[in-house]
Amino acid sequence: MDVSKKKRSLYLMFLVTVLFAGLFALNGCSGGSDITGMSGNQQSAQKGLTINGSLESALGKEVEKSVGAAANSIGSVSAVDAFTGTTISSASVDIIDNKFSGLAFTLPSSKSVFLLVAKLNNGTAYRAIIPVDVSGQPSGLFTNNPVTIVIGLKSESITQSVEAALKVKGRIGVDSGASVPSGYDFAAVSNLVVTYGGGVLSYGANGITIVGSMDPAAMQFQFIYTSDPHYGIKRAAFSGYSSATQVNGALINVMNGLSGVTLNCTDSGINACKPLGAVDFIVNTGDISNRSDGSVYPYKNAPAAATWPQFAADYLTTLNLKDKVGNKAPIYLVPGNHDVSNAIGFYKAPLNATSGLDATSYVQIYNMMMKPATPLTNAAFIGSTPSYATAAASYAGNRVVTSRDWNGVHLVFVGMWPDSVSRPLIDNDLKNVPATTPVIIFTHDQPNAESKHFTNPISPFDINATNQFENLLSDKFAEATPQGTPYSDAAAKNAIVSTIEQRALVAWLKTHKNIVAYFHGNDNANEFYTYTGPDNDISLNVFRVDSPMKGNFSATDATKLSFHVVSVDPTALKMTVREYLWNTKQWGASTTVSLAPRSN
Repeated sequence: MDVSKKKRSLYLMFLVTVLFAGLFALNGCSGGSDITGMSGNQQSAQKGLTINGSLESALGKEVEKSVGAAANSIGSVSAVDAFTGTTISSASVDIIDNKFSGLAFTLPSSKSVFLLVAKLNNGTAYRAIIPVDVSGQPSGLFTNNPVTIVIGLKSESITQSVEAALKVKGRIGVDSGASVPSGYDFAAVSNLVVTYGGGVLSYGANGITIVGSMDPAAMQFQFIYTSDPHYGIKRAAFSGYSSATQVNGALINVMNGLSGVTLNCTDSGINACKPLGAVDFIVNTGDISNRSDGSVYPYKNAPAAATWPQFAADYLTTLNLKDKVGNKAPIYLVPGNHDVSNAIGFYKAPLNATSGLDATSYVQIYNMMMKPATPLTNAAFIGSTPSYATAAASYAGNRVVTSRDWNGVHLVFVGMWPDSVSRPLIDNDLKNVPATTPVIIFTHDQPNAESKHFTNPISPFDINATNQFENLLSDKFAEATPQGTPYSDAAAKNAIVSTIEQRALVAWLKTHKNIVAYFHGNDNANEFYTYTGPDNDISLNVFRVDSPMKGNFSATDATKLSFHVVSVDPTALKMTVREYLWNTKQWGASTTVSLAPRSN
């Protein structure tokens, strides 16, 4: 492995000496005994395992720095039975020489799957899932040979991919009760481990060895990105489609046939000219239900309670893309300004009366992404007697900010925009993410968020037709705003730019230079650009996506309807984003960017 890559990835590298006590044939002992038929002591001897290893010094220093450790241990390494979730041994990692020793445990059977779990004192945990097959011991073999196992981003990603394929609830070895579900045996799990780039610990010609390959291609993943489906309105007709159900239904049909489509052959991006194949997940960044403001016939005043089921039928039921192991690809959502305004109110009818409040799409998105122990309901969100105060408090206390890890890349989903309420929540999430791990943000608003989306800075700070702030973002708009006028200038012609708010965003982004990409909807058109901030002091890759209903250009020119197909190579630290013109079934613009930490 290239040293610079090793440091960049901050892998936990363990040189593991595997010692099978009594396992190897000695003094003419038979080599193919039935382990399950032995006595307890004999079984323990036959399946005993002792692991000694070392920790990469750079990571030890990183932990010391982050937690101020000066003790003899920066964490522990344990072995966990994948089928029971039971910890069967643990050992401390010595920060003086970055070594651990004496990790001894007994394999449950001759064909077992265990995890090495490294839990560090800065709160991070990395795992390696390791199938072990010692059922075919060669006659006369007796040797203790070292096996190198790398525990870190790659091994953690392989472990997570296997868990996702098996539909494990939680992280084995980290979350209580997490284990391989019943119905899966050694063969099923070991095949998945190899499929995702791992290996099986087994006998080779010279003793115990890893069988399998660490294929970098196994780390690659792909997803589809779209936004702003706006159920509840009509658009300019094309091919007989006009309503949101018709247009989004047509888009879903195209997506469902996408796996056999060949990726662009002319852009030199990741997997160029190869079939798309499996899709690991889909992202939609909001405006699921159009705001119920009564402005578009014939869906006048269409409530979210009526439009969310339409979305669910298309995106949650009909959409049927498959991942690498044939499971239905998950969809990840964040709310947009229309979803939030339906829930908290707007300055136009019917949302300017509490009787018009409808939080259906917001609470459904929240429940899907945040998975609360007690799901939110519309009635609880807006109040049994609907109230703006109740709805505002519910929104403030139930923000959609969550994350998913995917093959060494950290995905952060943020409702609306990373404002002063969301940023600390993201900070808390990222404190356990290595500074070298690429982080991608998915949110609704562009980095230069719309001024009207901030909280009204004029007393009584409410949503009203005079000032026209929408109170979607927690920060009171800090720029000078003329009293008695909207968020625009005194002439009510130009929106006041959110310069102060953007500077706060930029200052925060500079504390997380591994935030390397930002996907958004809201101002809908296909665009790949670099956000430089109001003072031109940052460089962030940004990807704006089209809307099937309200695209800046596609609303009147259906040939420009598009979504993004994204290919990610975590090993090479690269990402290719391709525009797919879904109505004409052609590839449009594309770009490939680095996922290495930003320089500013």
